[in-house]
Amino acid sequence: MLTNGNLIEGLQDEIERNKELLLEYYKIPTGGFAAIIIRQRIKEAEEAIAEGDLLKMISCYKKLRELE
Repeated sequence: MLTNGNLIEGLQDEIERNKELLLEYYKIPTGGFAAIIIRQRIKEAEEAIAEGDLLKMISCYKKLRELE
């Protein structure tokens, strides 16, 4: 479980992991739909950090962790 102290760090790590994942989906001819979802989740996570919204950050962290 993440604590408040490392929630942002963990979320940033997941954002970076998903940016790398996004690059892989761009290489797949049929990966467009997945790429849209990944981009949206990254955007939501970045907004949650910018807003300082802890509940939204936790939700975004969980959603990003689900993506493979």
